[in-house]
Amino acid sequence: MNILVLGSGGREHALCWKIAASPLLTKLWCAPGNAGIAQDAECVALDVTDHAAVIAFCRENTIDLVVVGPDALIGISIHSVAEARVMDRTIDYAVLGPVHATASKPGYGPALGVEGVRLIAGATPVPIIAIGGITPGRVGDVMSAGAAGVAVMGSVMRALDPGAEVRALLAALTGQSC
Repeated sequence: MNILVLGSGGREHALCWKIAASPLLTKLWCAPGNAGIAQDAECVALDVTDHAAVIAFCRENTIDLVVVGPDALIGISIHSVAEARVMDRTIDYAVLGPVHATASKPGYGPALGVEGVRLIAGATPVPIIAIGGITPGRVGDVMSAGAAGVAVMGSVMRALDPGAEVRALLAALTGQSC
């Protein structure tokens, strides 16, 4: 079995050490790895945030299993209370949307609204990042409804002054002028 471990810390070192002892192992790589990990796995200079590069490496080396180190965050996209209720702590956060109508992602269902954020945030054990139609004027209501943060694309992309829009979003999030 060909295995790729993603990460470079002590936990990934422990994972590589244990995996290297398996009789099922054919070859073990670790990206990016470190000097200690290199005792048990071949370290690869691979940017683990470049998903296309990771996928290409896996295909080129016939990787059977990818082990994501415990320091990586794992998120999921959700759109309903039902989806929120089945999540557990193996997920670090959830992206929830669309909160408001949005031109950039029209096929993701009806806008949930601030009340939808409140219901879904109360039904999940993980932090919620609200997305969809977020503007500086809407940030306060979304955060008050239980969102841990917001993700924004459209209002910045369509702004005449994107820098001013980002500063307004940050001010809305922090309550401080930016």
